[in-house]
Amino acid sequence: MGEQTVARRFELAIAVEAYLEAFYTALAEKFLHVMPVADFWRRMAEQERTHALQLEVIRDSLSEAELQAPLAFADDDTYDLILAHPVAERVAKVQDLEDAFALSAALETPETNALFSFLIRNFARNTQVVELLLEALRQHVEQLADFARYFGVGENRRKIKTR
Repeated sequence: MGEQTVARRFELAIAVEAYLEAFYTALAEKFLHVMPVADFWRRMAEQERTHALQLEVIRDSLSEAELQAPLAFADDDTYDLILAHPVAERVAKVQDLEDAFALSAALETPETNALFSFLIRNFARNTQVVELLLEALRQHVEQLADFARYFGVGENRRKIKTR
């Protein structure tokens, strides 16, 4: 990854958010024949796009000196593993809604969101903005946690096939 700077951490976090946006968009396309499912994945994609934009705004508010400051972060492997596999490769394996859920749950972990949260907490200049962004992240993660409420569990989700 090169030198570990604030700028590179923002690049990495933005890349992961963009990756997840593309992932959820691809899932929505696989389920276009079931509009509530496609809409769910579209909402997830839109939220990921918003996360990337929020990070860009915060990054752009920093001075060059702040951006070039060293910044180590413990979970580099998590992000490298996500970005190592093309979205199309991951989504090609999805045969039904249960597969889609399992894969999204594997990608949308606390570790995945740790860098986003860290950057928000440490570099957003307005404490109210920090709270709003962290609440939006909490709600985003909660949507996936409530997946069963929307679409049932296990065998019910296996019945909803991709196209």
